[in-house]
Amino acid sequence: IDNKTTFRRPFGKILNMISGAIGSTVIIEIRRKGIPTPIKYYIKRGLFKLDYVRGMLLSGNQIGYIKLLHFFGEDTGSIEKFKGFLQKFKDSKVKGLIIDLRNNTGGHLRMAVTLSGYFLRPGQTVVISRGRSKNQDRILRASDSAGFFPANIPIIILINRGSASASEIMAGALQDHGRAKLL
Repeated sequence: IDNKTTFRRPFGKILNMISGAIGSTVIIEIRRKGIPTPIKYYIKRGLFKLDYVRGMLLSGNQIGYIKLLHFFGEDTGSIEKFKGFLQKFKDSKVKGLIIDLRNNTGGHLRMAVTLSGYFLRPGQTVVISRGRSKNQDRILRASDSAGFFPANIPIIILINRGSASASEIMAGALQDHGRAKLL
């Protein structure tokens, strides 16, 4: 990056190397085994909006698929977008739903509770956290407006070693309540 090596540098340091003033240019040089000369990319720095939620209909519109990259973006509409895909799938009368949480390292606990609630009945426990003392214990439950997605539509949640934190909470809650199978 800008003629400085990234070899064995921590990811945070690499991000700092890429970051800079909006409108300035960063040069990223990539060396590949078997290719004698490096490939250079000149990238203009700027602000970008991350799209944390993606969805589509699969298998002749019979299966809904949602990829959730992280449990972030409440202020930019991630929760509404997630719920919008669920509505689209309900309207399309899907026969199943796949929620892809692979490599989702987590994010905001409240968002995990909200999204989990779309598949649970009001009042069902999403997560229990225990503190060092009793007054630090918390039980987070599906809200009174829970149960948005039909209970008769089966759900598969895709997870892997990169699924952590809020992903584990959502996957675990839906599995514990018999609402989803984990794959």
